[in-house]
Amino acid sequence: MATWRTRLAICACLLSVGPAGCVHTYRFYDGPKREAAEVALVKGGSVSDGVRITIVAVEDKILNMNYGKFAVEYQRVEVPPGAHRILAAATFEKAFKNGPRRLNKEVTIDAKAGHVYQLYAKLDDKRKVHIWFKDVSGD
Repeated sequence: MATWRTRLAICACLLSVGPAGCVHTYRFYDGPKREAAEVALVKGGSVSDGVRITIVAVEDKILNMNYGKFAVEYQRVEVPPGAHRILAAATFEKAFKNGPRRLNKEVTIDAKAGHVYQLYAKLDDKRKVHIWFKDVSGD
């Protein structure tokens, strides 16, 4: 059961940004927040027209939380340097006749400290999902 503080934080977030939703960053490490140069940032979000990526899990740790009508989904995760398995969910809003469809795919990333990685997704001709990342640190 969610605490009143959690519910208040969710409501404040929803009210402050409206229908666009919140961008949550999950820290996949213990201790205080680290400097950007000490961690890698993996980003999802809206990557093209009608495609949105959320990060479901890192290694085997499920990140998303569901509070009844409200859900917290992470579009960004900070990870320490090294190899990490990331389960990403791509929601295709326009690709299917019967409405949006969410498809999951695991990718492995060898993260470097101070780097930023953007996740991308597309469907091939057979409607199989492909999710990959690109180092966008210099962009």
